[in-house]
Amino acid sequence: MTKYRKMLNAYYSKNTICDYFPLHIYIEPTNICNLSCSHCPHRMMKRKKGFMGLTLYEKIINECKIMSIEWVYLFHVGEVLLHKDISSMINMAKTAGIKIRLHINGTIDASNLKVDEL
Repeated sequence: MTKYRKMLNAYYSKNTICDYFPLHIYIEPTNICNLSCSHCPHRMMKRKKGFMGLTLYEKIINECKIMSIEWVYLFHVGEVLLHKDISSMINMAKTAGIKIRLHINGTIDASNLKVDEL
């Protein structure tokens, strides 16, 4: 049975415990943003602002590879393209055989990045 079928079966069965790893994960490389949109919760964020280090990111990617995670979404409340190491982060995941999806605000050119989905 595929992971997608297991996921659907768990959802429709209303299981509260899953016997499979997630299909994809979200990673927040930074929670810093260059905009202040009225609809975004970033303006009210109380967490310390900063950037994820490459050592932690590499550890997460290695664990994702072991667990056969298919997709990593680089996204949360920050603009990921503000991270100075975003190209390295993308390349690390791609080398591990993991697909990358970026969620960006469109203010920075991402055309040179080798991602699977924008």
